Amino acid sequence: MESSADSPDENRQGTLTVTLFYEEEKTAVEGAGLEFIEVADLKFSEGQVSYSLLPDFAESSLKLEGMKASEALLAAKKLQALYQQKGKTGFSARTDENGKALFENLKSGMYLIWQSSSEKTAKRFEKIDPYLVSVPQGEKISGKMVWDYEVKTLPKVELVLKNTPESEPPRQNQPLKKVKTGDETKIAAYLLLAGASAMILLKAIWKKERADLL
Repeated sequence: MESSADSPDENRQGTLTVTLFYEEEKTAVEGAGLEFIEVADLKFSEGQVSYSLLPDFAESSLKLEGMKASEALLAAKKLQALYQQKGKTGFSARTDENGKALFENLKSGMYLIWQSSSEKTAKRFEKIDPYLVSVPQGEKISGKMVWDYEVKTLPKVELVLKNTPESEPPRQNQPLKKVKTGDETKIAAYLLLAGASAMILLKAIWKKERADLL
């Protein structure tokens, strides 16, 4: 649901729906274990959105405003590593048969989502990259800020690459072994037969010549 107020309602709670769907096979990814934690408070002043890192993440010194996609990915990975180093875990949910996981009752802020486990069809796919998402999300339309408190995300899903054995490199400096083929076997048989026939013929000629002498 959207609101057209110039600034977000600090008392209003939002939701986040994460959908994992493999488009190439039209397959919903069921059984992905997702974790979720707020990393910064959202502030809105003089028409500008800013984020204030929470104590667990303050040492990262990250600026979360105006990041490019590549910068946001690096920031998410850094925040995830920092949080896990502290031995903590976030709120968890698992994607259902439609590949969806719902997080509710969220106050305004920046949130970090990552995948911690895989069951069912999720085992066929790589774990998604950690990412950051703001709740609510604001967009200026006709000069007014419109805030969406029901945020939906669709992270990229990729198949697990199967391990293919590498081809064995050719061995060097090894003599080639001559293999007798079926044709060679037939030729040898023909030669033996021809030799036997010649012996029989020579014997018959010898007997005839001897008979003529007698």
